[in-house]
Amino acid sequence: MKKHTTYGRDAIVSAERSISTADNFLVFAKEVAYSHQEKWNGYGYPEGLAGDDIPISARLMAVADVYDALSAGVSTNHHSHTKKPWP
Repeated sequence: MKKHTTYGRDAIVSAERSISTADNFLVFAKEVAYSHQEKWNGYGYPEGLAGDDIPISARLMAVADVYDALSAGVSTNHHSHTKKPWP
């Protein structure tokens, strides 16, 4: 499961090679794909980045991901199957 970040980034790198250009959109897409599971405290993956070392694009995606989970009624607590989603 934790390799999806690397697979996503590598797929975008492959797409860049096939079009022979590094479009700004793809630059940010690589950041998001690779770093969206990093955590502010450094306990994320794939590299264990912390704080300002995490690309801003990936931090914004993490916020959007949590918002989506909360507004969809999906629990973000992966350790409990009995806890009801918020709200």
